[in-house]
Amino acid sequence: MRIRAILAAIIFFIGINLAFATSEGDHIAPSGDSTLRTVVGKRKILIQFHTFVAKKSDPWFPSEFEGYTELSFVQRLSITVDGETLGVPRSAYTDLFNPRAAAVLLEQGSFVLSIAGADGADGYQVRIYFDSKRVIRRAFYGLEGSTKKPSEETRYAPPLVIN
Repeated sequence: MRIRAILAAIIFFIGINLAFATSEGDHIAPSGDSTLRTVVGKRKILIQFHTFVAKKSDPWFPSEFEGYTELSFVQRLSITVDGETLGVPRSAYTDLFNPRAAAVLLEQGSFVLSIAGADGADGYQVRIYFDSKRVIRRAFYGLEGSTKKPSEETRYAPPLVIN
């Protein structure tokens, strides 16, 4: 049973990597700025990442990553649809470490920013769902868990409008 789950996860992540290989600017640099420009469903999408590298010697280096000497983290993430920049909640990206690749897909009427990160047992995929106005939700899929059902999911309420 566990072997089938591991094989399913490997196939899932291989499929993700193949999808990433076809998009322009899909690689996320460990440090600095990375940009993904694409057209999905006749909409121009611009995704910008700003990452930084933390070393184990840094006093705030997360203790749960004791096996690592350094990690890359997403410091900023912006999503622009047809020239309009969306508000992206920090909780959608600040826990992402060692991000490797990203792609934008269209799924059931929503755009999906799919981010693959880390390697081995720490590997993950995060899917950030958005439309032309706002970020709707985030789903986290860990390599150890089911690839069909997220192990974590966050839903974002529409922004409060004050007149």
